[in-house]
Amino acid sequence: MIIICQNGGKVLIQREYSYPVDDILYQFPGGKIEEGETLEQAAQRELAEESNILAEYFQQIGWFYADNRRTNAKLYVVCARGTFRDNYSLQPDDTEFISSSWLEIGKLEQMISDGQIVNYSMLAAWALFKLR
Repeated sequence: MIIICQNGGKVLIQREYSYPVDDILYQFPGGKIEEGETLEQAAQRELAEESNILAEYFQQIGWFYADNRRTNAKLYVVCARGTFRDNYSLQPDDTEFISSSWLEIGKLEQMISDGQIVNYSMLAAWALFKLR
């Protein structure tokens, strides 16, 4: 998962339909680390595929188990920094229907408080980000 903040206190969030819960959920960009990729390479690729944004620098800020009762898979959280630029030369993943937008951090935290953000991975990632 990638947390990317602009100067001025805005964070990139996404909305995507989730089939198991039959609802559109908020999330941070992210995805699977492909074989042979580093965490940073995967973060750059996923960010570009899902939002057409390129970042210069990625720093791992933590991880947590995706579902410790069923798997030992880990979800890594990275913070993107640097100059962000749109990269429309990359084609988005055709299997994903994701809308991205910049949201003020205060608004994001209000949405969490109001129960509008219910995606556990987004909540855990945000907690790691706030504690760093």
